[in-house]
This record gives sequence, C-alpha cells and structure tokens, in this order.
Amino acid sequence: MQDHLRHMLLFRTLVDAGTLTAAAEQLNLSKSVLSQHLKALEQALGVQLLQRTTRKQILTPAGQEFYCRCADIEHLVDAAWQTARDSQQGLSGPIRITAPYALMDSVVAPAIAKLVVQHPDIEPDLMAEDKQVNLIEQRIDLAVRVGESPDSRLRQRRIGHFTETLVASDRYLHNAPAVTPENSEQHHFIRNAWQGPRTAVTLMDKQHSQTFTLRASRHANNLNAVLALARSGAGLAYVPQFLLSGEPLLQQVLPGCYSPEVNVYAIHPYQPVPRLVQQAIQEIEGTLQRLCGDDV
Repeated sequence: MQDHLRHMLLFRTLVDAGTLTAAAEQLNLSKSVLSQHLKALEQALGVQLLQRTTRKQILTPAGQEFYCRCADIEHLVDAAWQTARDSQQGLSGPIRITAPYALMDSVVAPAIAKLVVQHPDIEPDLMAEDKQVNLIEQRIDLAVRVGESPDSRLRQRRIGHFTETLVASDRYLHNAPAVTPENSEQHHFIRNAWQGPRTAVTLMDKQHSQTFTLRASRHANNLNAVLALARSGAGLAYVPQFLLSGEPLLQQVLPGCYSPEVNVYAIHPYQPVPRLVQQAIQEIEGTLQRLCGDDV
C-alpha cells in the first residue's frame, strides 16, 4: 500500500511538472530513478500511462483516468493533514479534566470557564475527585494534582504551589481549649478521605515551626463535606489557605502559621500535547498563581 501511494504521488508530480527533468528537480530525484518509478508503476498496472517524446509527454486514456484518481488521493492526504493542523490551531472539542475538590472549585473550574467564554466550542467535562483516578483507563485529558505521579507513561509539569493551615469555626474555638502541640490529639479533627486517621501537620511562621498530631473523630470523603462540618463547629480541619477568603465562618486556628509549600502538577498522557490541553494548563496555572499570589 505504501509503495502504491508513493508511485501515485510521484506520477501526479510528473504529469503536473510537464517533463521528466522538471519533475525530477521538484522531487530531488535523478531522472533515471524517476523513470524507473514510472516503469515499475506501468508494469504493476499492466497499462501504459504516458507517451513520451523528446519534447513532451502525453497522457494515454488510461493515464488520464489514473491521473484523476491520483489527484483525488493527494487532495485526501492534504485534507487529512490540514484537519489535524486545524485541530491544534482552534480551541474546540471535548476535554476531560480531573482535580481534587479544593483545586477544582477554586482553580480549575474558573480557569476553564474563562476559556469557554473565549472559545464557546470547547466542551469541558470536569471531574472533582479527591482520590486519584487512572488517566488512561478513564480517558482523562488532564489531571491537576497535588504531588508528582509515579506513572512513567504520563507527562507532568509543576504549575504552582499553595500552603495549608488549620481552621475552625468561632463556635468550636470558643468552646474548646487553645490548640497546642501538647493537646492537639484531644481536639476533634475532621478527616478528608486522603488524610490518615492520625495525621501529623507542621505549621510554620516566620520564626519557628510546630508539629501537631491530629486524631480523626469526624470523617468525610470530600473537601466540601469537611468544610461544612467545620463551619458547623464539629472540629478542626486542615485545608488550603486560599480557601479562607471564601469562608467567613472559618478562621485560622494559629494566625500566620502555614504548612510548607504543597506543589501542584499538571499531568497528561500526550506527546505531543494537543493545543487545547496546552491552553487549559496555561489558564489553570495562571489562575492558581493569581489565587496564591502571596505564596507563589
């Protein structure tokens, strides 16, 4: 099949060029090599395609019909290449993105919404999930995750970071003793699905750091439920610092104290990377950095 296509495209060029010499120059081949291709093509077809003289070449009736079919094939090839290029140049079509709840609600969804407003033909499918999913099995185009992926089949790039902090409602802080490293295990801790039943967190200010051990007595499988429990006064929660601006019922347990930086990665299975995925990563990166401007 590959030899057939090559012979057809060479024949189309030979006819369009008008002479064997001109076609050989265009194709960067010697006249003898091109002549051999023509001879092999005619032998394979069992029919003469060109009548050649010292001054010109004339298509036979079979050659004219074959030339038209070669032109059709070339147009199909050009259309296929152009379609592929256009898919990279235009921001349109479906894109499936997964991220944990904290990053989906505050970073990914606003970033993709901005892209959709600018490019209405984009069809996003956003999946908020605090547990990591298999990108290839779930046909995910892009994952935004905390920490690197160990899967060598995936490409990943760090796009920013944030910090975390302990929060609680006024009601809880009013009724509970002050939180210290010595008594932190006695406090009610609202555990998210990815956090352990006994979690050690390190919080730092500009001068020193402290480690708090938290024992979970309330459990939730996503961040939204964790925040709802914390707002109602059910206990302490360990959440991204950037969420506080949208949570008037929650406050830092230790003002000015934050975790070490938590790195965020854009992860995908592509090489090369589709332009829509590239633009999505760029917009998400910008949104994350604007949101965490003091940290990035």
